Amino acid sequence: MGMAPSLAPLARDSIAVQIATDRLPAPMSVAGRLLTLIDTTDLPPLFGGLEPPPAAPVDLPPDAEAQALARSALASTARITASGCGAGLAVGSGFFVSSTHAVTNAHVVAGSSQTTVTLGTSSFDAVVVAYDDEVDLALLHVPGAGAQPLRLASTTPTRGTTGVALGYPGGGDLTVTAAGVTASHDISGPNIYGQGSYERSVVELRSAIRRGNSGGPLVIEPGLVGGVIFGASRIDPEVGYAIGADEAVERLGPFIGFTAAVDTGACL
Repeated sequence: MGMAPSLAPLARDSIAVQIATDRLPAPMSVAGRLLTLIDTTDLPPLFGGLEPPPAAPVDLPPDAEAQALARSALASTARITASGCGAGLAVGSGFFVSSTHAVTNAHVVAGSSQTTVTLGTSSFDAVVVAYDDEVDLALLHVPGAGAQPLRLASTTPTRGTTGVALGYPGGGDLTVTAAGVTASHDISGPNIYGQGSYERSVVELRSAIRRGNSGGPLVIEPGLVGGVIFGASRIDPEVGYAIGADEAVERLGPFIGFTAAVDTGACL
């Protein structure tokens, strides 16, 4: 895996800062195929109606704190590529919670027949071992990854909690974005297909989330994940959303260690 790359100072206005290094993979190119990115600016219909008005902004983490948080998760954050829905590929992000199990969003792998996880310069075939379309979470088994795992927080981060969001916007380079928790919601709404009504924990962030960040970690302490990024606000480009880590613990925790593939539902 090599040494962790150095980080440029993080922007104070929550604009994403790209990690420029030859130790990380170059932007993905797929010869002869259409690359279709999951557009996280179009939120999955988890709110069951109108998106709530964004809460008042909060301070972002100091640069030194943000860089320490980022370094603790660089080696654990992966690009997720899924095929099986039409001619293109769905590209999102994910992070490891054991040496061979990675969390991502269900909408990244919905309807997939093949999934690839890229960690640093290495790529691995993966299978979906837990798929929860109610809260937009999925767990992948990635044999041979040998990744450095992150921990999932047992409680929802509260307003004012600072952190960083990591992911692969646009399917390109690993990017770090400063973040601050502005609110948390226990909401009822439909699943990712717009059906039924389900309870889930949602964290609102002051952070410029971009398409392809879906499934990446919100790191709130070194090695500790407070939420799973799932989308950006339709109302405010400086607001993003994550599924609370406590929800991920409840929904996916029992399946860590599983290796058998499960059905990934219908394409979106």
